[in-house]
Amino acid sequence: MPAPRTRRPGSFRTPAGRAEESDADGRLRLEATFQDPRHAEWALWCLGTHAEALAPQWLRDSRRQSAAEIATRYGAPPGPATA
Repeated sequence: MPAPRTRRPGSFRTPAGRAEESDADGRLRLEATFQDPRHAEWALWCLGTHAEALAPQWLRDSRRQSAAEIATRYGAPPGPATA
């Protein structure tokens, strides 16, 4: 199986304009406007573990819930849980 292709966070395009800046730790902070909530969820899942939703809270909650469902389906790895 070929290696998965990855995008550098920040090279992702949204239909609306975007603002980018680097944080002190070198991570890219991207502010984007999406068509609707479903599009926002889809876009972040496309970026996988390379992206974190900082706001709004409903999007953070949605990602957390989906991640928990996936971990349950595939079996969460042993070890301490992190919050």
